[in-house]
Amino acid sequence: MKKIILISNTAFNIINYRKEFSKELKDLGFDVVALLPEDDVELQKVEAIGLKVETFKLSRKGINPLSEINSLFSLWRKIKLLSPDYVISYTVKAVIYGSIASKLSGVNQIFSNITGLGYLFTGTDTRSKFLRTFVGIPLYKLALSFNKIVFFQNNDDLNLFNKLKIIEFRRCRQINGSGVNLNYFRREKDYPPVTNGEFKFLYVGRLLVDKGVNELLISVRNLKKKYPQISLTIIGDIDDNPAALKLEEIQSWIDDGIVFHEGRKENVKPYYDNAHVYVLPSYREGTPRATLEAMAHALPIVTTSAPGCIETIENGKNGLMVPPRNQEALEKALEQMILNPEYLKKYGEESLKIVKRKFDVDKVNKNIIEGLLL
Repeated sequence: MKKIILISNTAFNIINYRKEFSKELKDLGFDVVALLPEDDVELQKVEAIGLKVETFKLSRKGINPLSEINSLFSLWRKIKLLSPDYVISYTVKAVIYGSIASKLSGVNQIFSNITGLGYLFTGTDTRSKFLRTFVGIPLYKLALSFNKIVFFQNNDDLNLFNKLKIIEFRRCRQINGSGVNLNYFRREKDYPPVTNGEFKFLYVGRLLVDKGVNELLISVRNLKKKYPQISLTIIGDIDDNPAALKLEEIQSWIDDGIVFHEGRKENVKPYYDNAHVYVLPSYREGTPRATLEAMAHALPIVTTSAPGCIETIENGKNGLMVPPRNQEALEKALEQMILNPEYLKKYGEESLKIVKRKFDVDKVNKNIIEGLLL
C-alpha cells in the first residue's frame, strides 16, 4: 500500500476542503495520513472523517527565525519517521517547509497545492513588501524546486509564479479550486422572495482587510440610508492574520444594525438558502470556496475582477463583477441587485450551471489524481 501525507497548517483545511479527495485516495488503495500542527483543536474531527493524524510544531503566523527552523526540523523528523511515497502540501508555510522537509527526508513524489497567495502577496505595507521580496519569493523558489508538480487554483497565480521565475511552467498544473460537493451543497428550499424591501446580502469568510470587508461594510451602511430593510450577514471568525479586522473595529457596525456577525458556523447551508445575494469583494483569492458553495445553492454573486474571484463570475450572467478595492463600484453593484430583484433567480440558476460545469469536486479531484499518478 502506497502512503501519502497531506500537510496543512489547519485541520479545518483538511476537514472542509480535502475530505472528498482523501476518500478518493483511500478508495484507490492509498494509506492517507494528515500531518497537522500539534496545537490544533480540531484534530479529532480529522480522525472522525477516517484519516490517520500525525502532528508537528508550527507557528501559523510567526516569523521568529528560531521558531521557523524548529517547525522545519519538526516536519523533517516526522516525515522521515513516516517514510511516505507521496507528499502533498497546502497553505504557505506547509508548502514551503513541507517541500523542503520532504526532500531532506528522501521523498521523491513531492507536490504542492497553491490555494492562494494571501497577505504575503496582497499586502501593500512595508512589512509585507519586505517579506515578499526577501523571504517569501526566495523560499518559494527553493521549496518548489523539489516538487514534481505544483497545482494552482487559478491562472493568474500560475502566471505570476512563472513571471517571478519561482517555478517553470512545465511543472505547473491549473485546477478549478478545491471543488465543491454538489450532493451536499445544494438548495433545500425555494429561493426567498423579496418582500417589503427586505433584501439579504451574505458574506462567508474571515474578517480580513484584503477580503474587501471594509468596502462591503461601508457600502451596506450607505445603502441602508436609502433602503432601510436591507441586511448583511457575515459568517466567519476574527483571525490572527496581519490583515485581520479586530472585533472592536466592527462592533459599532454591529451595534448600529449594519451587519449581523454570526461568527463561525459548522453548517452554513441554511444561510445560503436564506440569502438573496452572495458578496465577496476580495483583492485576491486562490479560488474562493465559499463562493462556490453559494453558487451551488443557486445564489447570484457580486465579486471582483481580482485573481481567483474572476474564475467564478460571468459578469451580467450569474451576477455582477466590480474592480477590487473600489467601494463606490461595489456599492453601485449591490444597489443594482436591490433594484432588479427580477434578475436574481436567473443569475442564481446560471451560478448553478457554472459550478456544475467547472467546479464539481469529483472533476477537480480527478484532475489532481491524474497529476499525481503521471
